[in-house]
Amino acid sequence: MKIDMHVHTCYSADSNLQLENIIQAVEHSRIDGIAVTDHNEIRGALKLKKCAPFLVIVGEEIMTEDGEIIGYFLDEIIDSGLPLLDTIAQIKKQGGLVAVPHPFDRLRTSALKHNNLEIIADHIDLVEVFNSRIVFKQDNQLAQSFAEKAGLAQIAGSDAHTKAEIGAAWIEIETFNGASDFLTKAQNTTIFAKKSSIIVHVGTKTKKIMRRFGRA
Repeated sequence: MKIDMHVHTCYSADSNLQLENIIQAVEHSRIDGIAVTDHNEIRGALKLKKCAPFLVIVGEEIMTEDGEIIGYFLDEIIDSGLPLLDTIAQIKKQGGLVAVPHPFDRLRTSALKHNNLEIIADHIDLVEVFNSRIVFKQDNQLAQSFAEKAGLAQIAGSDAHTKAEIGAAWIEIETFNGASDFLTKAQNTTIFAKKSSIIVHVGTKTKKIMRRFGRA
């Protein structure tokens, strides 16, 4: 299966990507499914899982006190703003997987810092070693090096906030059954990686500003 592991919907404050547009994009792409990872929200993922004719993994990109982590295979929303280890405990309580998105992105203030990665290394299941929105390729390379040294499973995602970005990056993994089986098979994945244009960041920031002032 080919899965884009990092996609946002209109339920993220910085995206206006409607669920029907996601369905269209996936059906016209080379991928077989996506993980929806909205910021501090899972309603979009749950709704899409019910209506999409393809695999949808319910995820959440959660802002902790120390930066963002992703929980995959969730059933319930996890509150933002909690201590990092408390957030991880909430993910594990649901039987979910803990992933670190864009860990070395120098331009993203929400990324976990290296000292925090060391603190939680034993609790991490997956590392996003390629994020299509990262500007400097060295930052993705650092993530891959970290995953390899720590012996952690590697994933990739487009971090799509627009229709055109979906499927820019994905993993190829054997068919799996649930979180535990996914983690086992994620130890041996093939990654497809393509950078998105830097222009996509303009749209994201514009959307944030418009929502802040009640114009979207």
